[in-house]
Amino acid sequence: MIEFGKKLLRTSGGALSLTVLVMPAPTAQAASDIADLVRREEATTGDDIRFVWLPAVEIPTDHTGIDEFISRVVRSHVPHVKAAIAGPVAALVVDIFCTPALNASRELAVPTYMYFTSCAAMLALFLRLPALDEEVDGDLLEIPGLPLPLPASALPTTT
Repeated sequence: MIEFGKKLLRTSGGALSLTVLVMPAPTAQAASDIADLVRREEATTGDDIRFVWLPAVEIPTDHTGIDEFISRVVRSHVPHVKAAIAGPVAALVVDIFCTPALNASRELAVPTYMYFTSCAAMLALFLRLPALDEEVDGDLLEIPGLPLPLPASALPTTT
């Protein structure tokens, strides 16, 4: 996502600024890796990209899986995200793991965009999932954007 931001900055003619909100990592190794990445980016981009470290939150220990863990950590950071984007902000760009931050941007009327790094077929599937949840009653699923029907058994169950 940072590389995408750099490209936007290069093509904006100085009309944009970029601020990256950094959530503290839940493990020492991940924290070290993220700090190294931020240092490298700050050294090469100068003032073009500003990194804002969000305050640490309590890390959940009673989660049932990685998806719940990520969701709860991001949800815990929402007040800090809200505070960080309360100033003049043109837009918020989040990745697929930060959807709980959408509530903060909605409350502040800040346009939000989802940065989705995947192939077109996966994007087509994700866009179709809400309707599939209502419609699934057969063995094969027609997904616009996919060349062949998808077996329903290939999708994860939610029960």
